[in-house]
Amino acid sequence: MCVVEGNGNRVVWHDWHNRAYSIHLDESEDKLTGIVLNIHVKRNGGFWRSRHWVSLRRINGVWCNLDSDFESRYLFGSIEELKDFLDGAIDGGTEVLRVKDDD
Repeated sequence: MCVVEGNGNRVVWHDWHNRAYSIHLDESEDKLTGIVLNIHVKRNGGFWRSRHWVSLRRINGVWCNLDSDFESRYLFGSIEELKDFLDGAIDGGTEVLRVKDDD
């Protein structure tokens, strides 16, 4: 987070009570530069529990999931699809952090 904030951005924790509808995903890229997710994961049959960081970013006007576990980035078809994804993540205990331009 220090690196993100050191590049002229600020990281804002998203209150899960508000769900994804309260995130202004159609804000200009100058204001909302991305979203970072901190996801609970279980691996090796549930014996290994940890957290996984995932970034979501708008590239050329399209929101993308840049999860390093994927072979390539996943493009969301619409804002509604992204909101559904975020709500599902929130329901699973994922922490959502909004990355905003510090200006």
